[in-house]
Amino acid sequence: MKINMAAKSIPMIKDVALSIIFSTVVCLFAWAITAAFNPSFVNDLIYSTGDIASNELLVIKAKSFELFSGNYSRMEFYHPGPFFFYVMATGEVVLYDMLALVGSPVASHVFSIVFLNALFSYISFSALKSVTGSASAAALVMALAVASLVAMSGSVEGVSENTWETIDLLSSTWPPYFIVFPSMAVFSLLVSIMAGNAYSIVLLIPSSLVLLHGHASFIFLFPIFTAIAIFLWIKRRGPLTPSIAFDYLLSVRSYIAVGLLLSTPLILPILVESRGNLIGWLSQ
Repeated sequence: MKINMAAKSIPMIKDVALSIIFSTVVCLFAWAITAAFNPSFVNDLIYSTGDIASNELLVIKAKSFELFSGNYSRMEFYHPGPFFFYVMATGEVVLYDMLALVGSPVASHVFSIVFLNALFSYISFSALKSVTGSASAAALVMALAVASLVAMSGSVEGVSENTWETIDLLSSTWPPYFIVFPSMAVFSLLVSIMAGNAYSIVLLIPSSLVLLHGHASFIFLFPIFTAIAIFLWIKRRGPLTPSIAFDYLLSVRSYIAVGLLLSTPLILPILVESRGNLIGWLSQ
């Protein structure tokens, strides 16, 4: 069972570059539209409340590289990782501190999440394109998926007395909504793997760890889903035996190694925080 990683390395690099460009364009477009139709959100100083205010405290720690856990759960433990808060901290540094494109840290966090969701949308699109062989078909599926999320989002509350809160799945900074677009990317990558595109493992590993950073329940769900995807991929090629399964793992070891290497910044915080929170994670 031979898999040529070199033949796939250039397309993967191209997809990563295009995903960053696409996300940047989407983020700037969202900023321009918001500035045109809701300038107070972009220009005014906004005071946050509730969970959004809790986010700000974590982002402050992230800006000093002092944050190693996720948000606190009502079940009395910290979720596994700080990835999303470092994304928002980066957005705050770029959009608020450096470029002054927004008038408050809260707005910078929203546009940071827009960027991240666009990034995972492109990863989903790329994975689906590898399955269908058609960019237009993959784009149609993604358009329907995003439209469904918009329909489920409900209304967005605007700036009122300098406070802001959103239930918009596309840009919400409420932690439970962080995992929506990464989940879509992970399932798209799993479908790609089931279709025989083993190189999707490279992005599957960090994408799944992003999910784990968002919610402890994925500590069980991701291994189960991945095992099913690999099982179905191997099963399509004949009877499943231990030797065939072992050969498959050997054939994709380069993809696994690259995926784990890319995931190092995501793995370390989980290891650091596991000591005090592992029981809480397992209880999910």
